Amino acid sequence: MKVDAQAIETRIRSMFPEIVEYGVTLEVLEDPRMDSWEVRLGKGQHSMSSCLDNEDVRKCLNGEECTAFAAELRQFVHSYCRHSKECPVGG
Repeated sequence: MKVDAQAIETRIRSMFPEIVEYGVTLEVLEDPRMDSWEVRLGKGQHSMSSCLDNEDVRKCLNGEECTAFAAELRQFVHSYCRHSKECPVGG
């Protein structure tokens, strides 16, 4: 699978349906200098961003291993959703 912003967005949305359910914006930007991807979540006046290592992203999108990718995003999405109360999640 090609690693690009659209593929990453699709994967994130499938893993975290609360993003879609609560209308949270999702933006993925490549940062070639850092060999990473920046993921931004936002709604209303609240926003938050996190970086994902390109190698972890590539492995996840290629079906090799999603552990680091999923763990980083799970914490990020849940922190954002709990903090802003824009997309309530349990736990």
